[in-house]
Amino acid sequence: MKISKTHFVTVKAAALLMAASLLLGLTSCGNDSDSDSTPEPVADTAIYSAQMKKSSTCGAYAMAYFLTRTGQIAESDIEKTANRFYSEVQFTEEEASGDYEFLEGYSNPVLIASKLKTTWAESANLKMLATASTEAEELLAGLASGLGITGITSLTSFDQGFSDSDYCIEIIKSGSSSLHYLLTYKKSGVLFSRDPADGKEYKRSEIQTAHPKYQFCNGGVFLKAYAAGTIPSLITVKASELEGLQDTLKAKQEAGFDFVTVKITDMTDAKEAMDWTTLGTADENTMSTLSEYADERFSTLLEAICAVQGETTMEMNHETGYCDFTFSGMAISLDLSETALTYLPLAAFCDLTFLNGGKLENVKMPVNLVELTLPETLTALFTYSFLAVGISDITIPKNVTVMMDAPFLYNSKLTMRFEEGTEITKINALGGEFSGPTEIIIPPSVTTIADRAFYKSPLQTIIFEEGSQLESIGEEAFYFNNLEEIALPASLKSIGDSAFDTSELTAITFAGTMAQWNAITKGTNWLDNANVSKVTCSDGEVSLTD
Repeated sequence: MKISKTHFVTVKAAALLMAASLLLGLTSCGNDSDSDSTPEPVADTAIYSAQMKKSSTCGAYAMAYFLTRTGQIAESDIEKTANRFYSEVQFTEEEASGDYEFLEGYSNPVLIASKLKTTWAESANLKMLATASTEAEELLAGLASGLGITGITSLTSFDQGFSDSDYCIEIIKSGSSSLHYLLTYKKSGVLFSRDPADGKEYKRSEIQTAHPKYQFCNGGVFLKAYAAGTIPSLITVKASELEGLQDTLKAKQEAGFDFVTVKITDMTDAKEAMDWTTLGTADENTMSTLSEYADERFSTLLEAICAVQGETTMEMNHETGYCDFTFSGMAISLDLSETALTYLPLAAFCDLTFLNGGKLENVKMPVNLVELTLPETLTALFTYSFLAVGISDITIPKNVTVMMDAPFLYNSKLTMRFEEGTEITKINALGGEFSGPTEIIIPPSVTTIADRAFYKSPLQTIIFEEGSQLESIGEEAFYFNNLEEIALPASLKSIGDSAFDTSELTAITFAGTMAQWNAITKGTNWLDNANVSKVTCSDGEVSLTD
């Protein structure tokens, strides 16, 4: 559940969001109470202090209430925890810039789910009705579409499969000018909701009597709770203790967890790093050398992750150009930020010894590895580093200067970006035919897009950051891929043979002048079989049909 900070709203979605903001104020909290009262004790119910009057932090308070009910924070920490969450789950200034300034300061439903999932090692998913039937549900569906929210599970009814151990931070409409959040749960088969606006507990079926303005959306952030004190913030494992990780994960799975964050510590390079820039990947000797850097600790980690992913499928989607993964078991978020690794070994997250007769389905693949945080110490990525890993978003640390061919072979739909301050200068082939990122954000330091970098790839979006120093695009760099439009920087000097041949391109813009565009060296057939008739420059248009 990720939002691209640069491109997260389409024109159609922008209209939906603007209308939603005017109609509902997005996430400002409805408050029908005239005083900041503390509710009277109720049997079997913890006593909560109400949030500040006229506050817009209902989402954060609902999260804090959930953490209190599941024994993860003390009742006295509600306000402190809510304030912390409120600062973490708002739309950032960058996300809310330009036409979307109205979003700034509002809580982000994606981040609400993500923070609960990653910070508290809890199952959290956005869910909503399959077909919207009320104004509030249409709003929620519009927000989901407009914000590019993925991972929404459709429901046929609100409480389908909803047990006494489940919770929902429920998004509702409050009056005509706000969205509101309730914590909803079951006790003895009856649905109850706790309202942050007054701190009181209500039967869900009766809450509209007390608050006539509320309209339920039948959706929100759904969670599963466990016994008090049993939910760790994450699983931390020393590299020397990885042998026990598989049993730990299986125990969590048996306890009902379907998402766990694993943080590895005390992990250093298996061998002394060499000058990776002297190695290519074209000959067997090089591959043999890189294989010597394979690390049995990664094999142990892979075994543990795959042991809890359940039944898996991996199918090539020939319409979109990327792989569709499914798994029935536990999802894993792997955090390597506290390691001192400077390289990831060849095929770090897959076991190619299982490859038999060239059949990819025989390879041991962690498709359930859905999130990955890399260490700042990393300097190199080898071939096949992330083969068939299920991540959908990755940030490459700024110290990485070497990326060998095909580190992202057979991935799911992937957004790839680089940490600010990176000095990487060349983008090599990141995947292979019908493989690689679907969206990539190119940092200013990159001067070269290599030959066949995105050859027959599923690439749909490429963004060159402000200050781009790109000078050359290699031969067949974007040959036969899904890219429909591209905005090229003014620094570009050359375009190789067949660079955009047989692509889906329909529009090219160029940040420089027409004279600068005409001065670019262009190879043979650089734009054959594409539906582009002109290039839009800063001072006019250059025809490509003359």
